Amino acid sequence: MLKVTGRVYVQETDEGLEGLHVKAVDKDLFFDDVLGTAATDKDGRFEITYEKKDFSELFEKAPDLYVIVRDPKSGRIVYSSEDSVRCEAGANESIDVAIPQSALRAGPGALTGPYGPESGTVKIDLGATTSLPEEVRLFFTEHRSEGRRQHQIVARTGKEVSVDLPSGEYTMQVHARGFETFRGLAEVDPKRPLAVKAVLNPRTRKASTFEERLAKYGIDAKTTEIGDLNVPPGTTLALNQRNDREKRGFKLLESNSIKQIKEWVGSDDARFGHDRPVYGPLPDRQLLARLSEGGAELRKLSPDEIKAVMAVSREYVQGNSKAVSQFEAVLNDAIRLTVSDSASRFPLFFYRVVTIGRGATLEVGHGSAIFTCDELRIHKTGKLVPVANVTIEIGTYTEFE
Repeated sequence: MLKVTGRVYVQETDEGLEGLHVKAVDKDLFFDDVLGTAATDKDGRFEITYEKKDFSELFEKAPDLYVIVRDPKSGRIVYSSEDSVRCEAGANESIDVAIPQSALRAGPGALTGPYGPESGTVKIDLGATTSLPEEVRLFFTEHRSEGRRQHQIVARTGKEVSVDLPSGEYTMQVHARGFETFRGLAEVDPKRPLAVKAVLNPRTRKASTFEERLAKYGIDAKTTEIGDLNVPPGTTLALNQRNDREKRGFKLLESNSIKQIKEWVGSDDARFGHDRPVYGPLPDRQLLARLSEGGAELRKLSPDEIKAVMAVSREYVQGNSKAVSQFEAVLNDAIRLTVSDSASRFPLFFYRVVTIGRGATLEVGHGSAIFTCDELRIHKTGKLVPVANVTIEIGTYTEFE
């Protein structure tokens, strides 16, 4: 067993902070692995244990460790060491966290960073090719690497909608029943209002079929035997390729490009409506310049350059690939170096009908990067629980008694 211990305390007084949630994370190329969590005791101390199988690392066979501390009452992050990762962590690591009183006094949901303290105004002129609905929902999501907030506003239509937000850069979405989502960039400046013309079009897109979703993973539904999955009442089943000996409805996907990984488990760029990075500013330009020139040998990169590759890969896969498309070559080189590494392999579980019985639980995420089914049936007391980073695709959903 491997271990992370430490103490969380008030920076100015050395007083231990009890009851905070600490999460140990392995910084990886495409997806960060959660190693474990713990709550601090009355003296602010915590201990997290994990095993080697809980992490996978591209460049070294040891985790690049950082911790996140969250206030369970407000749900907000009060500390993160993601910007100072402890590379190639040992079997027993100690991380003490000093939190300033100002961070503890911050209001619910408050975060330090590039947003605010001043506010700006966004004025949205709503229009539609047909009659507007009576109500729309507006979503403004911050662009930052950790603890991104999403501001939600419900507005009546028929007139200009005015929204005040902390200054900064946001992805904006306008949702209305029966219409395609309007998406775009909102740069909120306290010195001048931002005017946005949002035209809503009737929804025409159809959801992809089960056969189309499987084809994306190289599976022909016509020639492949696809079964059902039943989780009996009162039981818990964890879909994990390490423990599943039968391997029914299972395929281990091996990527050959960063674009393919994004298609399998990443975010669709169309959801953003702009070409800016959504996980905050990109790494230092000088580091990125060498990577974008081409021909960079990953095995000879400095630790800072490796961190830059990880940041760019996260933006490409989980964020907006348009913002980092010039780095595709170096990211594909990283994948070629990991063809036998779990960082470039994605366990897929697929079924026709999944039934979760009374009081039963189906866990997905540990050893199952993708879970897809044509129909999901859950008893009203049953649960589908994602326990880690996982892509879930469901055709139809039914709740039964």
